[in-house]
Amino acid sequence: MGYVLLGILAGIGLPVQTSVNNRLKPRVGGPERTSLISFFVGSVFLLLWVLITEGTARLPFDRTAGYPFWIWTGGAFGVCFLLGNLFLISRVGSANTVIYPVVGQIIMGLLVDHFGWFMADVQKLTILRALGGTLVLVGMLVITGTGKETGSEKKFVSWQVPVIGIGIGMLSAAQTAINARLGAALDNPVQAALVSFSVGAILLLFICLLPGVRKQPAGKEPVPVWTWFSGVLGAFFVLTNLYVAGRIGTGIAVVA
Repeated sequence: MGYVLLGILAGIGLPVQTSVNNRLKPRVGGPERTSLISFFVGSVFLLLWVLITEGTARLPFDRTAGYPFWIWTGGAFGVCFLLGNLFLISRVGSANTVIYPVVGQIIMGLLVDHFGWFMADVQKLTILRALGGTLVLVGMLVITGTGKETGSEKKFVSWQVPVIGIGIGMLSAAQTAINARLGAALDNPVQAALVSFSVGAILLLFICLLPGVRKQPAGKEPVPVWTWFSGVLGAFFVLTNLYVAGRIGTGIAVVA
């Protein structure tokens, strides 16, 4: 029960992070730069945590010998998830930006557990677990069906946005499973989260350097200082998810 409550606490911070990033986005010139700032701040936060707790930032690479290469790719999935959230929130608002990916997370989480993907412990899909996933789908239909559509929603919500939202949610669940495996290999969830954020930051840096991605900020008005530190919430979310998933499984972790 304690692990589930910890997962709920981390989940509370996720829509807050997305909303803060959406406010910062026009100030820094687009979602790519916003995501880079978020990943960089999260990486620095986790690096300081590792230095304080371990006394060194050196990773025990010898412990990952024999593991497949994909255990290092969790950060790439995190980049897709964060960029996808910024795409969604400007079109469907905070609530639906959480709801669509949650559906994808639960579907993917149950599949990961059932088939043992990403070297996860197998937890077969029971009738009760399937019923829980179905109830989430029904809840999504109820919540999204009672909202008032804006002009941009009428253009996208029909099918594109739900598909994109569910897709990025599935990537997020895959990231959780991958990071949990890396955390088990390193025997240190904080180091695994640091690897994930560092990989994501490097990937975003390359994306931001592409000529077509360079954009000028939409305005020069100041934003609150705290908007620059949403990466701490992201770091807490990733760290908590991989810690919880390593103990109660990816499916239950993403449900929480």
